[in-house]
Amino acid sequence: MPRGKRKEQSAETMALIKALEFCASAQKDQGLPYQQHLILRSKTAQAYDGVLTTGVGIEFSDINTAPHTVQLLAALKKCKAEHSITQLDTGQLVVRSGAFRAIVQAMRPDDLQSNALWPDNPVAPIDDRLKAGFKVL
Repeated sequence: MPRGKRKEQSAETMALIKALEFCASAQKDQGLPYQQHLILRSKTAQAYDGVLTTGVGIEFSDINTAPHTVQLLAALKKCKAEHSITQLDTGQLVVRSGAFRAIVQAMRPDDLQSNALWPDNPVAPIDDRLKAGFKVL
């Protein structure tokens, strides 16, 4: 019997996966808690592995938790339709998409060492002057 047509992930789901994969470059599968959990808060996702910090803007702002990076990515990659993410009182995230449901373990962001790492304030204009200077050389 032929299978039904497989649904593709929504653009919103793909954008979130791409953002979290970028942050995951500063994470490890095993290690200390801050090396395995990223922080989601204030429309940002931020990860830290002890040396490298990555961060990216995301679309939702009502979540303030530190989910396990690998678990969250695995859950989102299983979403084949529109997804919803709900934060429980424990900080855990519930990812739903159609009949699929996953609970992602999480920590409080304040319990992670990387809590105080935020981007530096701009100290100079950001433009293409340096690039133009290298072309001259």
